[in-house]
Amino acid sequence: MLIDEIRSKFNQARKEQDHIAKNAYESVLAKITNAEKSGKYINLPLEDNVAIGLIQKEIKELEETKSFYKESDAAYTELTTKIELLSKYLPPALTDDEITVTIQRLIETVGTNKGKLIGTTIKELEKTGKSFDKSKIGYFVDICLQRQEANE
Repeated sequence: MLIDEIRSKFNQARKEQDHIAKNAYESVLAKITNAEKSGKYINLPLEDNVAIGLIQKEIKELEETKSFYKESDAAYTELTTKIELLSKYLPPALTDDEITVTIQRLIETVGTNKGKLIGTTIKELEKTGKSFDKSKIGYFVDICLQRQEANE
């Protein structure tokens, strides 16, 4: 189970006094603990797909923080290392082309209702088991709808 692996890596980093890795795993474990205590999830311990979502959230926060630093800053390097450590636990990411092809296929069956298309696209992409940024799906849908209009 993914959560057990992260806990194990956290303990290993703590024993080895690897503060960067320890902090990266500790942040994810805090998110996991908060999610478990929230009452939002029925199945405990959390399933791997939920843990992956929390890891993605942590990576996104680290990337946002990293954008405030210059590449020459020590904090930038530390954040990059944390992102790399946590990214190892994510499934491979969908490419922009894979997302676009899925949306174009769904336009034919679902239609051009943007809201319905976004929701259906997210459900379809989740079935692939690959990671993707849900917040960018609206952008891809807009592009595909514009192409559709231009072709008509």
